[in-house]
Amino acid sequence: MTTTASRTATEVAARITEAAAAWLNCLDDGQRAKASLPFDDTAERTSWAYFPRLTKGLPLLEMDARQQKLAHALVSGALRFQAYAKVVTVMASESLVNLMEGSRLDAFRDPRRYFLAVFGSPGNERWGWRFEGHHVVLNFTLSGGEIVSPTPLFIGAQPAEVPQGHSMVLRPCAAEEDAARELLGSLDGDLRRQAIISDIAPPDFVIMNSPCRVSSQRRKGCLPNRRMRCASSACDRKACRRLLWTGSSEGCSRN
Repeated sequence: MTTTASRTATEVAARITEAAAAWLNCLDDGQRAKASLPFDDTAERTSWAYFPRLTKGLPLLEMDARQQKLAHALVSGALRFQAYAKVVTVMASESLVNLMEGSRLDAFRDPRRYFLAVFGSPGNERWGWRFEGHHVVLNFTLSGGEIVSPTPLFIGAQPAEVPQGHSMVLRPCAAEEDAARELLGSLDGDLRRQAIISDIAPPDFVIMNSPCRVSSQRRKGCLPNRRMRCASSACDRKACRRLLWTGSSEGCSRN
């Protein structure tokens, strides 16, 4: 039986397949050589970083207005509106942060320094695409006309607040930050002591973009009980509603 969620997922897969093909078809030979990569290049296809780097793919700064529009059509077609708006806000904040920092990092704080790469041929049995730049990483893998993996996915912001004008402040990840504080605020006593592993925040993510936890940051005895599982599940459902493209968030759980 085909469910509403599965029909929607299939429609999304078809939409981004069409968008990826349209983008590739509007590139010249030199651009396509950068943008189109073999799916079997597993080392490159599974490589990702949320910090600025020169990676394979075609950057927005080497696209004309029409090509950029088609690139954004691919990105927006894979995400819910709220998630796409978050991605665009993170990208736009690069210019503002660059001004705050005195334009010392022009080469890195550039909203056009985001790379789009397609692995394989859209519509083939297996293919995928990656959109990557500072604080934004999107990876989608498709097989048989279905999305089989929407990860790794990363959307972040540093600094968390970016002043814009006299009264407006951009907080790209406001909902996630507020949800984390809400979760911490719901804990008390021993649960709160277990959850806070240090009174001083590390300079960056403890695990960076490694799939493994750093052993020194583990807290002995921090075994999730029912209340902790329910709290974390609630946060996961919030994240799913904001980021995923289809289906119910009730099935989301921690692994």
